[in-house]
Parts: sequence; C-alpha cells; structure tokens
Amino acid sequence: MSSSICKCGEVDRSLCRSLRRLKTLYSLILFLALYFNIATKALPSEIQHTSRLNLDEVVAIGASLTDGFTIKDLLEGSESPGLKITPYFDAAILNASGRSRSFASRTMYEDPVRLGHDMVNKAMAAKPSVVLAVDFLFWHCYGKHSPTDRIHILNTALTDLDSIGCPIVIGNIPWLPNAKIIRPNQRPSFEDVEEANRTILKWAQSRPHVVVVDLIDLHRRCERDASIDVGPLTIPAGHTNELMQKDGLHLTPQGTALLAMVVAEALRKGSQHTWNLKLTYEFQNVFQRGFQQQPTNPLPRK
Repeated sequence: MSSSICKCGEVDRSLCRSLRRLKTLYSLILFLALYFNIATKALPSEIQHTSRLNLDEVVAIGASLTDGFTIKDLLEGSESPGLKITPYFDAAILNASGRSRSFASRTMYEDPVRLGHDMVNKAMAAKPSVVLAVDFLFWHCYGKHSPTDRIHILNTALTDLDSIGCPIVIGNIPWLPNAKIIRPNQRPSFEDVEEANRTILKWAQSRPHVVVVDLIDLHRRCERDASIDVGPLTIPAGHTNELMQKDGLHLTPQGTALLAMVVAEALRKGSQHTWNLKLTYEFQNVFQRGFQQQPTNPLPRK
C-alpha cells in the first residue's frame, strides 16, 4: 500500500515539474514574441502614420495648369471645356465627400504676387481641409522678374502658403526652354529654376503637411513621349506626348485628368503621413466623369 502511495507521489511530483517547465517555456516564448513585436514597430523605417484625410472642403489655387488654358482662349476670350483640374481630382477619389472649389486664375502671370496673395486669402476664408496649389509657385519663378528678385518673390509666395495649416499639395518648377508660349523675358535661367526648386524642397521638408508633386518629371515624360506610372496605372510610351498641348506648357483635357490622378496619388502617399484615400486608377473613367463635371458656362468674349 505504501509503495503504491510513493509511486503516486513521485508521479505527481514529476507531473508538477513538467508543468512548471512548460509554464516557464510558455512565458519565455510570450516574452520574446512581445519583445520582437515592439522592437520591430520601433524601427523608424517601419513607422506608418495612417490618418483620415478630411475631404469636406478641398480648395484649389494656382495658375493656368489648374484653371485651364489654350491659345484659342487667349485669342477669342473664350474658355475651352475640360481643362480645370478640380473635377478630375474629385473623380479620382472614391471617398471624396463633395465637389472641390477653385480660386485659380489662368491670368496669374499678370501679377503673381498680388493674385497669389488674394488666392490664399480666399482659400483661407473657405476654411479648407485640403489645398491644391500644384502650379501656384510657377509664375513666382517665371515671369518678368529680375534675377535678383526671383527668389525674394518665391519666398513671398511660400510665406503666403505658410498661413495654410491643412494638407497642401504644391508642385516643383520645370525648366521649359522649348515652351513657345513663354516669352524670352519671362523665362528664368536654368540656374534660377534649380535654385527655386532647392528652396521649395527645403521649405516643404520642414512642413509635414506639405506634399510635393514632381511636375518636372511629368513634363519631361510628356515631352519625350515616355511612359508615365500612377500607382498601378501605366500610360505607355508613345501616348504621353498627346497629353500636352502644342505650346509646350499646358495640358490637354486628358493630360489634366492624368495630372489630377498624379496629385491624388501623391496626396495618398503623403510626405510624413499615409492618408486613407481610396483612389480609382481607371483613367478613362476619371476622364469621362471629370469632363462631365466641368463648368458649362464659358467666359464671355472680350
């Protein structure tokens, strides 16, 4: 009888030791899993700031790339359809909450400092949630400015943009030696454009809410008829030169639709954030929907 009791006791003690080992092993595994999970999340390169982007009040400011322009419009005082960027931007975003508004002006080249300042004031009065200023800075570099004034004028525009605290999309400035519509006295030197882009990039890098669209690359690809990628969408080589008008500066309606998709994709990626935008990459769908929503009242003839 006592022998049976001893054997049972030994079995119980052995079982207890085994259970304690399993518990210790389980605790160790749990600790290691927790440790490596935290360590992985702590790596700066892996941090993702996903935020909800408010699209209730999207406002556009800028020049003729945003507002639309053709030579025919200049000669006849009319307004060609399908060239405003905001309807295409709305069509490219599936979870857009309303129609974007535009305070852009195709005549911004006449007085970029005054008109730019007025645009920013109008945008701020609208209490925007997002501001599209894709070509806002263009005529603060191009135009009839002296070489010594160009950077000062550009910094004036950046100071105006500093009053905008919501997410804002700006574009860099392409070098356009072959743009027929730009007069020699409006064209800065290549070095002036390079300095302007360095200034823009430095300004943007210190502002997490600012996103920069690469207009330089987009223009170069259109000019060379090279392929253009927007997310999973590819416009193949041999079909991108037709996205630009013959003046070497402005876009066609299809080109404006593609630019809107480029802007939406850049905003989705963000600078230091990842915005939860739901985009469509069906180019023809964006073009057709955006074209249908273009303003129908042309400007009166002058």
